[in-house]
Amino acid sequence: MGEDGNKARGVLLNSGEGLHADIVVNNSDLVYAYNNLLPEVTPYGQSLTRREASCSSISFYWALDRKVPELEAHNIFLAKEYKESFDAIFKKHLIPDDPSFYVNVPSRVDPTAAPEGQDSVVVLVPVGHLIDSSIPFSEDLATKEQSQLTDSDHSVTGPLIASSQIWPELIALARRTILSTIALRTGVDITPFIKHEITNDPMSWKERFNLDRGAILGLSHSFFNVLSFRPSTRARKSGPFDDRIQTGLTPVLSSFMSSDYSLMIAATLQRIAELIFPAKYISDLYFVGASTHPGTGVPICLAGAKLVAEQILEDHKMAIPWLDAKTESESRMFGLMGKTGRALDERMHSVSISWIHGLFLGFVVLLGWFFGVLDNFLS
Repeated sequence: MGEDGNKARGVLLNSGEGLHADIVVNNSDLVYAYNNLLPEVTPYGQSLTRREASCSSISFYWALDRKVPELEAHNIFLAKEYKESFDAIFKKHLIPDDPSFYVNVPSRVDPTAAPEGQDSVVVLVPVGHLIDSSIPFSEDLATKEQSQLTDSDHSVTGPLIASSQIWPELIALARRTILSTIALRTGVDITPFIKHEITNDPMSWKERFNLDRGAILGLSHSFFNVLSFRPSTRARKSGPFDDRIQTGLTPVLSSFMSSDYSLMIAATLQRIAELIFPAKYISDLYFVGASTHPGTGVPICLAGAKLVAEQILEDHKMAIPWLDAKTESESRMFGLMGKTGRALDERMHSVSISWIHGLFLGFVVLLGWFFGVLDNFLS
């Protein structure tokens, strides 16, 4: 960074070596980058750690010593009670006793993915992201959590080990469930064919790949994580009211309403403050990937990368080659992912959009306050 912190000048490696650059594009996890890679942690960066995150996964990578023709290239195994299954993942941040999961056999379409006559298999089991990996597991806490579960909760979470984030046990549970489900639905038990195995879980996604809370898809697509509220592709400095909202107002709101509503109101007020007093940005530092605008998922991230490439070229007064080849009226995708997309990103993170937008966000704050108080009263 420059001395004033307003411009990116390169990347400092762990070895101490500095790589100077005119432009820096960060494709690591955005929440991690704001809190670990920038020179200082800001209230805005800390607020990102309290936003709603996507799910995590337990993923198995198996090398089989023979082919399993019963499995196609893509296989989806849905739980019988899939709604309850997904509620356990996204609402309780756990693993259901009957999980839905996806099985990919890359060697089915790419012969080089496994030796001849053998198969490689990738299994992805969606699970809840880490709630707080810094808190060690306590048997007393687990017993307390189990005693507080209702009968319907038991049907979703299954045994005790599925109601707490004890990852070695959860991995073993997921492995047994997956193998038995595949055997039951395809008629073949692949367990004896596994000659090598690699596993990733929420802890390894967090520790090895620096994914905040081990969330494999970054920030969720909840209401206050999309459109105007999603972090900009441009690196943002803290605004004048960020510290007051995050360290002052949010704890006060949390004292008399649920955390969901307090965070919602804080996010709305923060966005209104940005519209009135636009946040400053670190020039020549951009973000791509799941947690930035426009959102998560491979196609959407690719669209976001395209927008960033065009932003960089425009910021440096350079022509955009793929737009020079065709005029706006001739390009079918121009209005969907070209100039219009860039303009949308700029408008959502620049000076006031409109007074109507501000009034709408203010209405959302009042509505959130009302339901927050009502929720607290009823509970």
